[in-house]
Amino acid sequence: MNHIAKMLALALVALCCAFPALAQVTADGTVECGVSALQTAAAGGMVAEVCVQPGDRVQVGDAVATLATTPVYAPCDGTVEVIFAEVGEDAGAATDKYGGALTLMPESRYTIYASAEYAYESARTSRIAAGQTVYLKCTADGTHRGTGVITGIDGEVFTIEATGGSFYNGETVYAYMEDDYDAADRLGKGTVVASSVLAVAGDGDVAKLYVQEGDFVEKGQLLLETVGAMPEDMDGEGLTLSVETGGYVTSVYAGANAALEAGAPLLAVCPEDGLVAAVQVHESDLSGVSVGAGAALRFALSEETLSLDGIVESIGYLPGTDASGNVGYEVRIAFDADPRIVPGMSVTVTVE
Repeated sequence: MNHIAKMLALALVALCCAFPALAQVTADGTVECGVSALQTAAAGGMVAEVCVQPGDRVQVGDAVATLATTPVYAPCDGTVEVIFAEVGEDAGAATDKYGGALTLMPESRYTIYASAEYAYESARTSRIAAGQTVYLKCTADGTHRGTGVITGIDGEVFTIEATGGSFYNGETVYAYMEDDYDAADRLGKGTVVASSVLAVAGDGDVAKLYVQEGDFVEKGQLLLETVGAMPEDMDGEGLTLSVETGGYVTSVYAGANAALEAGAPLLAVCPEDGLVAAVQVHESDLSGVSVGAGAALRFALSEETLSLDGIVESIGYLPGTDASGNVGYEVRIAFDADPRIVPGMSVTVTVE
């Protein structure tokens, strides 16, 4: 039995010498971003500001970019009659179909288009100004009277917005400086045009709407804001495009003061669990590495050495060179996410 045991022991030693254990491969490298997730723009328009850049660490909900809006103001005092485009709807399409995104009934029922040709000739009556109050009287029998404000002047032609009184559409009236209607105060003569509902045009999708039907608005008041394109289920907060996947920004496709279409690439983000360790393995050691092999990773942190397990994810077979000029091949190792590990950190990898 002793002889047989000795023979078996010698055979085992010979076998081990014939097939030596594979040596571990150790290499230094850095942490890099692996596969990035592409995010597209949920809304389109002109980009006002870009809030991130490659390399930033972002969380879900962080601002990526803001879109500029086009404001639409009330052309006159009046009451909002009908709104054809609500938030998220196409103001341009409503304008094409109805003439505007909404309609406005002017407060002034009449506009008078007048001429100074019939004014009393004097230095006093020749000086008129926009915003000046005037007094109106029909030329027929003087029974129709009212007040108005000069809203525009072009040489001897001027317009008056009626603020009081009742007149007929097409009626001819005189305009006076004083309410005694003295001939020496006459500024000119004009024709009454009854006001009609005004269609307020818009272009793009409605991002914000500040009025409701029946609201009274003043001239110059902000009615709504439009943006290039926005989903119907998105409210005005859609003017800020937000991060949908947390991680590390690898690319930004939006640019300030540039047009961005809805659905176009916005940015690319490497998820926090998508980091990899990239190392250059010397050509003589490459045979000891295979995809799926286990690996041990060591990170020299400020106060400790962090050890993590990983798996060889890929081997690049296009040769490169390391810092010393030696030929090597890039090996990428996937590992579990750790908040202390960020792109660019140094790592030592041992492939087992």
